[in-house]
Amino acid sequence: MAIQRPEILQAAVQQLRQYGIIDFSLSALASTLGCSKSTIYKHFPNKSELMIAVQSRTLQSNIQAAKILLHHPALSTQEQLLALHGFPILMQMRSPADHGLRFLPVNQAMWLDANPATVDHWAGDLMWLFRAAEMSLKRAVRAGKLAASPKQLSLVSVDMMALQRGKMTMLDNVGMAQPEQYKVLQAYLQQQQFLLQSLDWVNDHGVDLAKVQQVLLDYCSGKI
Repeated sequence: MAIQRPEILQAAVQQLRQYGIIDFSLSALASTLGCSKSTIYKHFPNKSELMIAVQSRTLQSNIQAAKILLHHPALSTQEQLLALHGFPILMQMRSPADHGLRFLPVNQAMWLDANPATVDHWAGDLMWLFRAAEMSLKRAVRAGKLAASPKQLSLVSVDMMALQRGKMTMLDNVGMAQPEQYKVLQAYLQQQQFLLQSLDWVNDHGVDLAKVQQVLLDYCSGKI
């Protein structure tokens, strides 16, 4: 049976985890799959297209989580936003070996060699994810739960994303036991909560961090 795209992607993920970007090799990948490089090229025109596809898979996972967590009926608006920003942190702590994958977006050569249409599609998905929190805040304003100007919403959204990226950088390639993961996640959610509470919440149910954490654990374990 011919090697299919999902098999190539999964093998590429494993190689990036093990060797990182610099030592990522299509020859080694083909050897792992038991096929020729021409088989890989049938699905991906070049190495850059394959690496972007790997990164897109992670991005789609985050988008899927965002669409579910930002509309979770058991969470208040603030709790939904905390869950949105907590998901990547929890996933990173659970998969410290994904160090190589997280550096894909800053690989300039990858973007230069890729098809512009591929780059545009990836950038569109990334922009959706960046704007997801701000869109949720705007819905809260329209629902009368929040009194804030567009500038305030934008600033808080940017600050929350910056805090998330900073925490991910600090945790990069750091393994820890599960109890320690929960402590780190709780402390991080408290920091994000502080940013949200800088806004004027009019009619929101407040925040239960334990509930947010449990929803994240349930989602990551496939219960949601």
